[in-house]
Amino acid sequence: MKQTPLLERFPLGKGVTLRNRIVMAPMTTWSGNDDGTVSYEEEAYYRRRVQDIGLVITGCTHVQENGIGFTGEFAAYDDKFIPGLKRLAIAAKSGGAPAILQIFHAGVKTSPELVSDIVAASAIPGDAGPFAPSVTPRELTCTEVETVI
Repeated sequence: MKQTPLLERFPLGKGVTLRNRIVMAPMTTWSGNDDGTVSYEEEAYYRRRVQDIGLVITGCTHVQENGIGFTGEFAAYDDKFIPGLKRLAIAAKSGGAPAILQIFHAGVKTSPELVSDIVAASAIPGDAGPFAPSVTPRELTCTEVETVI
């Protein structure tokens, strides 16, 4: 197998070339505002970390109101979140690398403390985890799936 230096440029396709192969992996910071907007702390987190890397992947943002998985998670299910997401994009790209917004739906791992209508792709009970007990979700309808997409 050919060895490729970590600091070489890397073509992703569609005209995007990374300046190197160092990727900032998505991290959960729990620093979103209580209303689901991006906090200034979240912006600062990215601005401090994105220098000299090839690609940035943000922490997750839920794409449906009942898709939140933990407190402090920022949202993208409504246009009202666009100003904060735009600030996040600017911060994430401030080091010169492309950025990817990680989209997310907690599904069966949603905490009943955060959401009363827990939904997933099927009504199969989920195992308990560190953030949520075992629950049996409501199965999403086809229309709901299309809305999420």
